[in-house]
Amino acid sequence: MRLSVGNSAAVKILGSVVVLFLLTAATGVSVGIATGYDIMTMTPHPGDEGPRVLLLVPFAAAIVAIFAMLSIWRTAAWLHGTRLTHRSTFGLGTVDLARAGRLWFEERKQRTTSRQGDMQVTTTYSVPLLCAEDAGTVVRLPLAWYGRRVPHTQLSMLAAAIESGYRPGPAGDHARAAAAQLRVM
Repeated sequence: MRLSVGNSAAVKILGSVVVLFLLTAATGVSVGIATGYDIMTMTPHPGDEGPRVLLLVPFAAAIVAIFAMLSIWRTAAWLHGTRLTHRSTFGLGTVDLARAGRLWFEERKQRTTSRQGDMQVTTTYSVPLLCAEDAGTVVRLPLAWYGRRVPHTQLSMLAAAIESGYRPGPAGDHARAAAAQLRVM
């Protein structure tokens, strides 16, 4: 089952349009710098190619835009039985929640900026992360995505997956406590 982590289709499409616009602009600036074409006045300046080091600016912007596109499209999470898979921009991790040796929670700070009239408002909030380690693989699953919490039904499924495995001693106590905490979120 796919979990509610990652971007919606609308965000993916809008983000792709913005990134493609930035890539087009970066390409235009690069060509202008390389050929000596003045982008602002749309007139050529033969023999005035400008400093080649300026090509690094649009190149860096293109790298950032490509990274943003990958992040927008790749981030997702799935729960198949007791196996939790989390895919990020460059990584993929899978742990079996029923057999995970360690389960814990962390928090990540996330910022959003919006306009309210003439003012720019920055909001910082904490995103809880469910962390699980199994056979050397650590998965950190965000339990909220840009202000949207993972639905309670999906949190209950994660809790059930954790509780389905047998863990003796303190590891079992930690697992039961993590499952209980997921159920009350």
